[in-house]
Amino acid sequence: MKVTLDAEAPAKVETLPADSRQVLDLSLDAGGREADALREAALALLLESGAAPGDVVRLTVRGRPAAGTRAAHSLADLKGLVAHLVLRDRTVNDPEGRTDRSTAEGRFALDLEARLAAAPDARSRRVAELAYTLGREALLGRLPVPPPAEDV
Repeated sequence: MKVTLDAEAPAKVETLPADSRQVLDLSLDAGGREADALREAALALLLESGAAPGDVVRLTVRGRPAAGTRAAHSLADLKGLVAHLVLRDRTVNDPEGRTDRSTAEGRFALDLEARLAAAPDARSRRVAELAYTLGREALLGRLPVPPPAEDV
């Protein structure tokens, strides 16, 4: 609010916007896309939503991307397009060797699929999904990246 005081006139009161940035909560379906196509879809979603350089955006990616595609890594360079971008990777990948009990990854995947099927509630299911994703990353020799606390 801006108030102009003049000794010979009544006070003039004007309202001024204090903050013009938007706070956006966006969701994107991975839809079997590979890294480049997923990045293009996310960029199109940001543009369609009217995101600007000063905005705060939370982008949740869901569904199944193409085999070997890691959504968080594919979209990391989009962080420079807005003031603050939080990427929530809620994708589920199908391991290639999951039905082969002779491999550690196969046994792990079959065990976690059984736990997912028996999960009594949404929270238990989410914990099993996280264990599945992080455990698979570790089995593939990649450094598992835990999700933010709000995703647990």
